Amino acid sequence: MSYRSSSLAAVFCTMALAATCVAQSYTSFNIVQSNDPYTATAGWTPVNVYAVDVNNDGIPDIIQDQGQTSAGSVTGTFGVSIANGDGTFKPAVAYNYPPGVLQSPMTFGDFNGDGKIDIAMSAGNRTIAAYLGRGDGTFVNPWYSVIPMASGQSISGFAPLVAADFNHDGKLDLAVVGGNTPSTSGTTTVYIVPGEGNGLFSQSIGVLSAPTGINSTSSAVQTMFAGDYDSDGNADLAIAVTTGNNQGETASTTVHVLYGAGNFAFEDTAPINFAGPLLLNSGDLNSDGYTDLFALDSNSYRLDTYYGQAGRTFADYTQQLPQVFFEGFGLSVPHVLMADFNGDNRMDLATLATDYSGTMYMLFFLATGSPGQFDLQTWNVPNPMRNPSATGDLMMPVVGDFNHDGKPDWEIVNVFVPGSQSIFYTGLNTTVGQLWADCDYPTTGRGVHVCSPVATSGGAVNFNATAHSFGSLRKMELWVDGKKLAEQHHTWGGNAWFSLSSTLSPGTHQGAIFAADIDDTLQLNQFSFTVPSSCAAPGSAGVHICAPVNGSSTSSPVTVMASSTVSGTLARMEIWVDSTKKYTETNSTSLSAAVVIPAGTHTVTVFAVNTSGTVWRAASSVTVP
Repeated sequence: MSYRSSSLAAVFCTMALAATCVAQSYTSFNIVQSNDPYTATAGWTPVNVYAVDVNNDGIPDIIQDQGQTSAGSVTGTFGVSIANGDGTFKPAVAYNYPPGVLQSPMTFGDFNGDGKIDIAMSAGNRTIAAYLGRGDGTFVNPWYSVIPMASGQSISGFAPLVAADFNHDGKLDLAVVGGNTPSTSGTTTVYIVPGEGNGLFSQSIGVLSAPTGINSTSSAVQTMFAGDYDSDGNADLAIAVTTGNNQGETASTTVHVLYGAGNFAFEDTAPINFAGPLLLNSGDLNSDGYTDLFALDSNSYRLDTYYGQAGRTFADYTQQLPQVFFEGFGLSVPHVLMADFNGDNRMDLATLATDYSGTMYMLFFLATGSPGQFDLQTWNVPNPMRNPSATGDLMMPVVGDFNHDGKPDWEIVNVFVPGSQSIFYTGLNTTVGQLWADCDYPTTGRGVHVCSPVATSGGAVNFNATAHSFGSLRKMELWVDGKKLAEQHHTWGGNAWFSLSSTLSPGTHQGAIFAADIDDTLQLNQFSFTVPSSCAAPGSAGVHICAPVNGSSTSSPVTVMASSTVSGTLARMEIWVDSTKKYTETNSTSLSAAVVIPAGTHTVTVFAVNTSGTVWRAASSVTVP
């Protein structure tokens, strides 16, 4: 079933820039549902939900952090639900928390260097538990590491922890929060915990001291992110530290940005000071290679954006919002999602919102050409999601490409009363006519997939590639014959894409595409290609397909080469296989791409469209054994 934006979007649009509302492309989604029982007499009631690819197939799976019995008591388990690849998920497999732990924020990465994703969490006191992954969606029993901390401190079970390689030794490290018990006494300290490369940890380095928690059941550190806020290739930290008032509520929030030197040393800055709580997240919102910060202020109904820039400073912007409530259940999961939801090559934001009647909506902040300014679109979630008061709660959404079509989707867990099953609702992105990555993402959790150029390419060479990472990607680079040609920053979480057209001399060339995380962890795909004289364009308006030859047989991926002649100005060229669009080129009247095609006989059609909407096409039949 498909659901589109509500009429409220038009009202919200008037609050943004009028010029951008006219041309903005809005999103649409199709909802698919997965039932998720814990047992016949118990249900999942997560506080945190994570989207992470645990079985290395390139599609995010779901981890939720607690189950409840029919009597409402917490079971001390977390659940791993494997994605089916169509937006649905298998019922969760339960894993026991460490003894005495009922719930704990998690972080993810390859902590033992075997190419498989693992889970790290607090195990109570000064202990870290690492659940090492087998690469098939299952995990071994946890390995435990006890780390040193200041007298009286233990790892906070309420605060987030993050993973990055802070010293460039190829071993994943952690940033954790230590505090006293109760958390309103003593001090709070953020520690870097160096990884040993085998899933174990034994040292700690204090990098920030903070006030005590706002009450006895929370930490002073509410959110923490790893990023590269000054774009120097060293992992930094952004840490939101709160103070409390006499009622145990948040009185103020200070965001510390600790700029890393690549050797466990940091420069502490405090660029954001705010009276009250902030729903904060982090990512490269304007795709310039500098990690940014963005926050929802639910007290003043504002969206605050902070764009990282040179000189270790931020450019800040504020946009007033309608008076809705912004949901925020999780202990450590970000409250604001970031991805290009409408395919216009600008990163957007999204969150879950509630109006005064108690009805819930997905609220999208669609980026415009002006920094810090967004068009707003509401999207009506279907019943029974819309009024969860009678059916439980909706947990904060997570973002990911849950059906591997290159478009960002979202997923929400509807938590029911204890003893009932929870339900996954996945919003599969059905927005059409827009541009996302012109290349399929890798079918592994980590890797670089080069779609173009292929072994033979035209004079105007089109380079298209995508990447997945266990960490947060910052950039992709293209090198040809030992020289760097370009660097791009189309990244959202562990996903990135690259697209460039460049004219090269005829002959054989050596290419390399790098993908770099925020800590400069690198992935590489090397390839060679030959630039012939050209794939000749037709003498009159039309399309000429040089490959595949009509009626030919070839293995997949299939090399598609074509050139076009158009009247006026070219808008785009497209490759379609049967009724599915596989590739788009907007910079050149020639294209070359490797297209994955299943076995059988298919029709490959290449379209050329000018800015007036005139269409030319040519088709070629090809058989894949």
